[in-house]
Amino acid sequence: MNKKNTIIAIFVVGFLGILIYAINEYKRGPKEITVTSPSIYKDALAFQAEFKEGTTAFTKYADSVVELSGRASSINKEEKITITLDGVVRCELSSDTLATSLKEGSEIRIKGVFGGYDDLFEEVLLVRCIVLE
Repeated sequence: MNKKNTIIAIFVVGFLGILIYAINEYKRGPKEITVTSPSIYKDALAFQAEFKEGTTAFTKYADSVVELSGRASSINKEEKITITLDGVVRCELSSDTLATSLKEGSEIRIKGVFGGYDDLFEEVLLVRCIVLE
């Protein structure tokens, strides 16, 4: 009887541990961009060129925070504020703090999470971006 109770207790403790871990993972939010340091600092054109060269760049930067610099070639302030850097990197801003003062053609730095690459338009997507300058 003692051995059976021990096995049941181990099973219950293990199950509770797995349950607590699963709940914490479910509740965990996305990375906070303002405090997360970027894994790479690059020019927008150089960053996009890596994706044109091969498919390894997608796995290299998947879900990583990057900081890019470039010229704001277009600024769309409709539903979501999006800034296009050098015509090749589309950045979806998470807030409009500096977006109102930005002008097309100005040099800026943006930090955001890599969201994907569009082969058709040859455009890199960054999501949850913030404008640094």
